[in-house]
Amino acid sequence: MSTPIIISKRTKKKHREHLRTKTCAFPGCSIRQKMTGRGKYCTEHKKRKYRKIIDAGKIEAKRAAAAALSPNQTLKHHYNEAIILSMKCQLPGCENEFEIKVFPNIFLYPKYCPEHRNEYKRQRFLETNSIERK
Repeated sequence: MSTPIIISKRTKKKHREHLRTKTCAFPGCSIRQKMTGRGKYCTEHKKRKYRKIIDAGKIEAKRAAAAALSPNQTLKHHYNEAIILSMKCQLPGCENEFEIKVFPNIFLYPKYCPEHRNEYKRQRFLETNSIERK
């Protein structure tokens, strides 16, 4: 039979990390508290309800990266009937204009002209343009 693993509990005497007095890094909080080396927030601001505020920069960066990689764009509009809009291809170096039909209550539309909607074609276009510039 296997023997159970015994994990010792951390006590004040056996605590391996040194506790340092630090100021909470939450905006507007000036509480000084003993924390480990990686600790940044006081016991109040470690709670889950503050994570949205703490991680706001990370969340925004992740959304921006996802939007840059997406072949679609979001058009926020309040049109009540279908309208044809002229858009410019958002691929760097491409000056083509194309038309899209904007429908009510639909907000997701292509970002690129029909020639560059395929990812392979976009990569080839960028490669050929970089070679011509050199």
